[in-house]
Amino acid sequence: MVNILGINLSNLNLTELLNRIDYFLNSKSSHFLVTPNPEIILLAGNDEEYFFILNSADLAIADGFGLVLAALLRGKKISRITGSDLTPLVLKKAENEQIKTLIINWEGGLSSANDITETLKNLYPKLIFKVLDIQKKINLSPEENKQINLFNPKLIFTTIGAPYQEKLIWHELKNWPSVCLAMAVGGSFDFLTKKINRAPYIMRALGIEWLWRLILQPQRFKRIWRATAVFGLK
Repeated sequence: MVNILGINLSNLNLTELLNRIDYFLNSKSSHFLVTPNPEIILLAGNDEEYFFILNSADLAIADGFGLVLAALLRGKKISRITGSDLTPLVLKKAENEQIKTLIINWEGGLSSANDITETLKNLYPKLIFKVLDIQKKINLSPEENKQINLFNPKLIFTTIGAPYQEKLIWHELKNWPSVCLAMAVGGSFDFLTKKINRAPYIMRALGIEWLWRLILQPQRFKRIWRATAVFGLK
């Protein structure tokens, strides 16, 4: 475990992480996984509930090159495992093992429920899944929870963005008795649906994927500034 600005991050490598996910999915209790990046950690510094939730997660994996550098400055080593890289691996496992999967998707996001449905049918034709479109919020309605529990998923992804996705899991996980693992993965499904293209491998390897996102989405300048310059200074 490595602590960055008060947030505890797991220092598992990819193989160890996948083994832990396998254990969670085969357990009889519920677990949740978060994917903090520098922006999320800064946000938690001004939100006591969010800070508590991130540190209560069963796994918090470092989704950001800045976190790897911050750990090195503390004499620690952590693996950067992005939600975008992890999501396809977990979906493939769910397909192979016939694990019922629910995606709680932001209805105002880049990828609609139809986009995700068509993509998953093409990429994972044997996957048993359902996509639920919701607004950005931290609690579901009784009707929405009824839909989830009628489907009876074992695995849930939330894609509604920070801090809503983590807070939603925290507040509602107890209401989903069939769920063994809930994962907050941000815009990971936007890469699967091709609504956003991943940065070239060399940019990802050098830790400058943020520059690619800035080129494609200049409206994200403020967010990227916080995740790079502001986080770096802190």
